[in-house]
Amino acid sequence: HVYSMETILCFMVMLRVYTGWRFFRSVMINKNANARTLTWGKNNVQIDTFFFWLKYALERSSPVVMCMLTSLFLLWASYLIRLAEAGGLENRFGLYADCLWYVIVTATTTGYGDLAPETVLGRAVGVLIMMVGIVGAALATAILTERLMFNPTESRFVEAIHAIQLQSHRRRLSACVLQET
Repeated sequence: HVYSMETILCFMVMLRVYTGWRFFRSVMINKNANARTLTWGKNNVQIDTFFFWLKYALERSSPVVMCMLTSLFLLWASYLIRLAEAGGLENRFGLYADCLWYVIVTATTTGYGDLAPETVLGRAVGVLIMMVGIVGAALATAILTERLMFNPTESRFVEAIHAIQLQSHRRRLSACVLQET
């Protein structure tokens, strides 16, 4: 399939933005080399990584961050699939709404089959969407599990209640044994 010049230039611009971000990050890290790690006693924390700030944001307000990341991903992936499929013979991804539908169905691994990319680049973007969808579902599950777990104080309270219930049950059983004898 032949891609239009607009598609090729859009991909080059996206790569340029990514390369610019990497260059800016490396300059800032080298400029602030002393502020890259914080030390508390024997612990060193590297604060110059994207993953540190992502974990920090997820710790502070995970539902909001997850919604923002999901929205950005849906919009970005829809745009990518639209660009990738612009060179196809039958452009079934002409409407942005169709691209968004495809991304949602693919990321959730539902896959109705009503839309499928024709081009190699479109299929590669589809695989990327699937992988991000699987990782996103796993991340959402982990966050939900962590939020639903008891904190140490709540755990001790629940254990105390179970101990009281067990003690009461043992007393009832002892009373039944004594009444039989």
